[in-house]
Amino acid sequence: MRLSPIPFVVARIVDSWKALGLEFGPGCEEQVTRFKRLHDLELPSAFEMFYLAQGGMSGGATDEKLLRFWPLIEIRPVRDHPSLEHLPSSRRYFEFMDWSIWAHTYAVDLASAEGDVVLLGGPRVIPVAGSFAELLRLYANNPADLL
Repeated sequence: MRLSPIPFVVARIVDSWKALGLEFGPGCEEQVTRFKRLHDLELPSAFEMFYLAQGGMSGGATDEKLLRFWPLIEIRPVRDHPSLEHLPSSRRYFEFMDWSIWAHTYAVDLASAEGDVVLLGGPRVIPVAGSFAELLRLYANNPADLL
């Protein structure tokens, strides 16, 4: 099975948000560059493409499954979380999305080339996607698959 190219997947997501009437910011190369410099990172390409195409959902906005992708300014390193001890120490996870107003959050390893994604919502880390690109494909096809 051939996978959809990430720019196409990102466009599908943005179009679905528009159809739902969600408020989200525009993508901004300057903000992406500032984020990379601030955290001394080379971002996974799918993550960077996603945030160049859109700027994250506005405060209080969620999709129909209550998922919210945060603006870059809200994305932060995972530091104080009960499941932190279960994250591999060599990785740099950043929370970037939540479900149902913080019932649980999602974190991406921004220090890796692919950016694997995990769910933080209890005493253990739950793998969600092997890459940020995979997460975007799952979300574009059926956001409920992330819950």
